[in-house]
Amino acid sequence: MKETIKLKQAFKTAYANKGLFLLSCVLDIILFLIYGFATAPIYNKLLAHINLIGSNAGTAVQEATRYSQGFFSILAHESIKPYLYKIALLLLLLAATVYLIYCILQAINWKIALQMTGKKIRYLDYFKKFLIINIIWFILYIIYYLLVLAVDLRKILITTIAQAQPSSVLNIILTFYLIIIAYFAAISYIQLSVKKSWQTGTKKIKQLFPSVLLIAAYLMLINIITGQLIYFNPIIGMITGTILLIPAFTIGRIYISLLINKT
Repeated sequence: MKETIKLKQAFKTAYANKGLFLLSCVLDIILFLIYGFATAPIYNKLLAHINLIGSNAGTAVQEATRYSQGFFSILAHESIKPYLYKIALLLLLLAATVYLIYCILQAINWKIALQMTGKKIRYLDYFKKFLIINIIWFILYIIYYLLVLAVDLRKILITTIAQAQPSSVLNIILTFYLIIIAYFAAISYIQLSVKKSWQTGTKKIKQLFPSVLLIAAYLMLINIITGQLIYFNPIIGMITGTILLIPAFTIGRIYISLLINKT
């Protein structure tokens, strides 16, 4: 009941601050555009190297099997090892790019959400704390990304060598792991402390986690719907996704700000 009241209050707050609400939406659109343009070339090169590893895996596996060697000997094979180094460098470049883009723009958006819910703080002060706080979340996200990369590499090796489809259990576990990171990160953006976010997030998990999970489920649902629409009509899919997804991010930030500030 309390969560429903806060959600209604979030919509009322957005309506009462239409200028800031629209600014926040525009900043989210800019974030996606900049993110896409800046990271697409890196992602393409990563995918190319992963595919090359997959195409060279057969020879490496045959030699490892012949000499009774383990999985790491396959990765250390001369036909695969150079691509792993390139992948590592690309991941470092990707991490630095994403971190800067995210922190600069999202610090503004979370500061706007706090401002709309009655908490005033200078942007530079907030940005400095936002940078520091995101170090821990970014490290955890990098671990998530590396695990996803490992799962994708495993999938390629299994489908290439064993001609079979791997289980999706690991993907489900990783999705839940990402939601947990997002849960505590969102709280820390309000309280500006990783320690306090952990204390609040664990102590108030019954009140807060269902609300954050609801937001995550809505965003994932919109992503799925948008993806299907883009498949049939890219223009309609992009327009629909923008209309449904972008405002939801801003409402979500306001909603979480209201919940955390009253707990």
